[in-house]
Amino acid sequence: MIQYQTHFDFIHDDIVENHGSVAYYSQLLALLDFHLIPKYHSNQGRWGYDHHTMIKIALIGITERLNTYPAHRRFLIDRPRLCELIGLPLKRGTFSLPSDATFSKYFNAQWFAQSIRMLFENLVVALFPQVFHRFPYLCADSQPVFANSAKNNPKNFSKDKPARDKDASWGVKGKSNAPHASKKDIIYYFGYKIHMLSLGPIPLTYIVTDAKKNDSPLLKPLLQNVMEKFGLCSLDVCADKGYDSHANFDFIHEGFKGRAFIPKRRKTSFKTPMGKCESLLNFQSGYLEKKRQIYKVKYVCPLFDASSHTAACPFKDELNISNYGCTGYQVLSSGKYRQWIDESSVQFKKVYSHRLNVENLFSIAEDGRLGRINGYSIRYLETRVALFCLFIVASAALALAKDKPDLLMATVKLKDSIAA
Repeated sequence: MIQYQTHFDFIHDDIVENHGSVAYYSQLLALLDFHLIPKYHSNQGRWGYDHHTMIKIALIGITERLNTYPAHRRFLIDRPRLCELIGLPLKRGTFSLPSDATFSKYFNAQWFAQSIRMLFENLVVALFPQVFHRFPYLCADSQPVFANSAKNNPKNFSKDKPARDKDASWGVKGKSNAPHASKKDIIYYFGYKIHMLSLGPIPLTYIVTDAKKNDSPLLKPLLQNVMEKFGLCSLDVCADKGYDSHANFDFIHEGFKGRAFIPKRRKTSFKTPMGKCESLLNFQSGYLEKKRQIYKVKYVCPLFDASSHTAACPFKDELNISNYGCTGYQVLSSGKYRQWIDESSVQFKKVYSHRLNVENLFSIAEDGRLGRINGYSIRYLETRVALFCLFIVASAALALAKDKPDLLMATVKLKDSIAA
């Protein structure tokens, strides 16, 4: 009988180690480098939980869509081998789990969010050689996050009820980005906003603000972050019309040394010069005057032939036009790159279509992870966003390590394939 029991225990251990959540998380957590993060500070928590264990618990929570502290504990109670894997202390034959106060202390600590962000950025650097050639473009977008407040309840009619989310504010989001969508088809919400820049579907950097913050001014800081931390530049930048501004176009082309693929949200005030016969002239060339630091653009008659330098203007003698036809100039001191964008070109449409990568990334975030948060501070949200970015990058690294590039963003299918 003892031999049968020993054989059963061996088979059970083999199944647990190579299948189910233990197999998945053992491979996922093995990709993280915890050497730069100290295990303990002066205050270690109620039961002396080390920081590595708390980060692992938090990462499991974002992966399994656990949005409350009791949900974290219920998930771990039923999985003792997983508790052993992440290093939870064993007290009197049972694993001691963090209390709500311990969870709150970690999730609302700024150093905890910074530590997770450090893990995420280090993993991105390690992943660059495998994904850089796949996605030679950056995508920028923002995502609203609803606060767990009665103000977001459409059945709540109390306007003077105080909110616990002191860092949140009122914002607005459109229900659709489609060209035919009505401007009145919008949603007002109380909460926050995540501004993110990704390399295709791989998140690179983010900024968390209150909901009323405008998207456009934050594109430059996001690009500066990836230039300083990862040394990235000279890539195509895709963003929606919320980022349309002269400053963004100029910085992408001159500071980032890349190309901007951002549709215009309003018509330009730039007017093409007209000839003496009141016909529009054609663009011929442009040049920079270094002394005055102005950019001049030359326009010529549409009938002008550069090869023969002659004009076939039928009003040449009547309007006293030279042999070269009419000529016009425009001085562009700023915004010169935005003026030349052609949204109808095949190249623009092809590159701009890649912006769906960041939208797919946000759809994963909104699916039970970052759509609505139960915390009451912007620090709590920063921790959740850092965990989400770490989860996405770790899942992508695991998919490539398993030689399954088709599951790069299919996080659920990847987990099921390993746990099967």
